[in-house]
Amino acid sequence: SITNNSSIVDIGSSGTSGTLAVIGNNVSQANLTTSKVINLGGTTGGATILANQTGTSPGLILNANWTATAGSSTNNKTVTLGGTNTAANTINGIIPNNNAGGLVSVTKIDPGTWVLAGANTYTGNTTISNGTLRVKANAAASTIIADASSLVFNTVNVYAGGTFEFVGQAGANNVESLGALTPTNGSGTIKLTPGSGGTASLIFASLGTVGGGG
Repeated sequence: SITNNSSIVDIGSSGTSGTLAVIGNNVSQANLTTSKVINLGGTTGGATILANQTGTSPGLILNANWTATAGSSTNNKTVTLGGTNTAANTINGIIPNNNAGGLVSVTKIDPGTWVLAGANTYTGNTTISNGTLRVKANAAASTIIADASSLVFNTVNVYAGGTFEFVGQAGANNVESLGALTPTNGSGTIKLTPGSGGTASLIFASLGTVGGGG
């Protein structure tokens, strides 16, 4: 289980990436919810979180704002969200750039589902290779992903693909603004799910084109 003591979960060190894998069968929600701080501890080494809980297990819930304490303004790193659990594995906290100014990017892999619900400040790319990355609006002018972050569908072949879903609030006309939309191979999907009595819209700074695949 994940406890709510005061310790920090450091993932990554120097140029080495680290992985936090969540496993277990029929795990309770209480044992999958934490307010521990996730720290991106690598200079360029990234951090991977895999939600692989099975059975009736609900989604992992990470409530605290993240930190990124290592690296310089030229050190960039990637947060990779993966696993096979299709429940709403949710990050309610904020994912930032490096303290010194290096960029943090977020990549969604594997067939499971992850949800971003905090007002994130990272400005690297948001990349979807597989599964579903869901963004929950936090205001009419939603700020879950920074305007400077480009949305990239990056699949390994023309048969793979992932889904980016924007979920609105009840009774609100929600808009999320993003950087460039850059598709590659595969069948990437953008899904808009308005809240009851509301609307949901995405605005992209620019649109890319799909290259040939194989």
